Amino acid sequence: MKKIIFVAVIATSLFACKNTSVETQSNIPSNAGGYIIDSSANINIAKSLVDTFVNGDLAANKAKLLAMYSDTAKVHDNKTVQKFADNIDTYVQVRNSGIKFSIIQAPIIWETVLNKPAPNGVTSYVHAYYDFSVEKGGKKDTYTMNVVWDFVGDKVVAEWDLYDSAPITSVIK
Repeated sequence: MKKIIFVAVIATSLFACKNTSVETQSNIPSNAGGYIIDSSANINIAKSLVDTFVNGDLAANKAKLLAMYSDTAKVHDNKTVQKFADNIDTYVQVRNSGIKFSIIQAPIIWETVLNKPAPNGVTSYVHAYYDFSVEKGGKKDTYTMNVVWDFVGDKVVAEWDLYDSAPITSVIK
């Protein structure tokens, strides 16, 4: 009798430990060019870049920032196109003039991952909408910025910044 109970306990234990994996089928259409995710290493890079531009010591962090971009990366700041290193230098001048930027709330941010690289080699795009406040000499205003970072692997190859510059100009005057 003890043997039967022992065998039953062993059998029950084995059945209880059985790995029951459930396979799920992707709902991504076969003609989709990619998919969207809301957290990734590239999103973390994008958030880190914005945080450093707003809160960090840009001069001290320039090498760290440059390491996140390809050597040929361009920043499209509204209609101004410049190398990323030049964009950092411009922003250092703006901050040194006494203008303070703050992030008002957490961004709306996501990454579009391509199933195959785009013709220019881009493998994904991180999209973000940031609400900022800009302040100088007691004047304060707000604006929204749309930023898109083009990634090849884990390097930014282009950045697209779109925003209304009127709030910034109103604070400078």
